[in-house]
Amino acid sequence: MRSHRSILLCFLGLLLRIAPLQAQAIIDNGTVQLGINQEGDLNLADPMSGAIVGLRYIPTNADATSPGCLCEGWGAADFLSSTFGFANRAEGGGNQLTPISFAASGTGTQPGSTGRIAESVVDIGSPAVLRVTQSYHPSVSPNLYEDTVTIRNVSAQTVQPRYRRTIDFDIEPMVFNEFITLEIGDATNLLVASDNGFASANPLTNDNQDIGNCGPPSYGDCGPEDHGAVFDFGFPSLPPGASLHFNAYFGAAGREQDATAALSAVGAEVFALGQPAGDPDDGTPNTFILGFSGVGGTPALPQCVFKPVSSFGRVGTTYTASIQVTLPATGEPLPGSTVTFTIVSGPHERRTGTSVTNADGKAGFTYLGTTSGIDTIEACSRMAGFPVVCCRGTREWRP
Repeated sequence: MRSHRSILLCFLGLLLRIAPLQAQAIIDNGTVQLGINQEGDLNLADPMSGAIVGLRYIPTNADATSPGCLCEGWGAADFLSSTFGFANRAEGGGNQLTPISFAASGTGTQPGSTGRIAESVVDIGSPAVLRVTQSYHPSVSPNLYEDTVTIRNVSAQTVQPRYRRTIDFDIEPMVFNEFITLEIGDATNLLVASDNGFASANPLTNDNQDIGNCGPPSYGDCGPEDHGAVFDFGFPSLPPGASLHFNAYFGAAGREQDATAALSAVGAEVFALGQPAGDPDDGTPNTFILGFSGVGGTPALPQCVFKPVSSFGRVGTTYTASIQVTLPATGEPLPGSTVTFTIVSGPHERRTGTSVTNADGKAGFTYLGTTSGIDTIEACSRMAGFPVVCCRGTREWRP
């Protein structure tokens, strides 16, 4: 059963569905769609349909933040002076923030979209102590939007920045009942993380605590429960005029392995996955993502790389698709990982093979080319203690 606090947040979120909004944007990259308010938080009414767009996966039209309470937000603070500001539709929108600018540009692919990129700039404090710029743009993965966050000290005193991001995952088709995976890695700037998606966006509050009895700091497939994710970051002191930067990632994929492949591609150091109660293992039909990089850690996922990523050969010969899997923290080879190779498209579609990485972290799959065309081959590495990671390569068969 939802807590009294979550019910109150839901009520506030419903009120905000009809509240007037000013500078705002709905952006998409063809796979992921975000509704961004002028203060930089998500959950915005589509002017065409009236539906709330938060973090939406276009292939299934499922939205991970708009069902129930509009609980997604961020906050920043100077820990030394206790100056803070935050934005969360479930907490009334912007709090202790002064909007400076908001702009969107590019061409979106979906009805109601106003662009592909958006940037929010706000000040915190009066007079201003911090200026926070959040620039949302497509990442190297089509399954992830990247939010480059810049925190600048605009005061005359040294500051000690804090940043929080909170999200209540409500994963269709069974909203309010999802599984959460939380990976904190070795990020030195991460103070605490939990599954309490109903936490305030104010980084100076003390409500970043697990609500789902999920166990140790990192865990996989906790639930099913009505929960989400919240991350608190603490950064080194900034002198007047200085800035810091890091990246947040918002996205979704049709399977868990595609979600982790996207996170691997951007080198995410900490992340959370929200998955439907009906399929926590594979995460179908939609797995939602919140991740971070540039927060003092190393990539939290193994890296899977095709070597080479593309090649060609003659019909009637054999080909060995080769990959290498390396450890997330050190980049060293990951031996003993079971790798499943699948030809996902092309003239030899559906052929499969299994191999185990050797001492160099390498594994291969050999098959005979019988028909001309281009095969796309997916390799997925599975090893206890690590999420599934996948990579793809192509083989062109010529007559």
